[in-house]
Amino acid sequence: MSFMRATQAIRTTGANLVGLWRPSFVKVDDRFYVFGGGGHTVTNDLHLLDLTTMKWEKVQNVKGIPPCKRYGHTATLWNHCIVIFGGCNESQEYCNDVHIFDIETSTWIQPELKDVVPARYLHSAVVYDNKLFIYGGFAKNPE
Repeated sequence: MSFMRATQAIRTTGANLVGLWRPSFVKVDDRFYVFGGGGHTVTNDLHLLDLTTMKWEKVQNVKGIPPCKRYGHTATLWNHCIVIFGGCNESQEYCNDVHIFDIETSTWIQPELKDVVPARYLHSAVVYDNKLFIYGGFAKNPE
């Protein structure tokens, strides 16, 4: 496995995401998906980078209701879906909602949760054994 030097720029074409901070990234097959992030404004856009053509594009013709605009959240790959959790919204409120983007159908789904998870921001997340594990980050009421 080889790694690029930290100073090496990668040339891409398409949508310009410069200035986007604290978005989430997840690699699916030969694509990077990028959701949300802040900057001059907070966004809930979903973009992808095709790693074969190195071209950015905004994901179009999406069905369902996307998560609110946010940054500092996590995106985790699960069963060919992207799971979004937490983060901080435009009003500087921490989020505790879960949203699932089905890559194959381009559909956002918000599942009903049995338990309420404390809202948090700048945390880590991983899926293991079909469960989403959340660790760390900032929470208004740490638990």
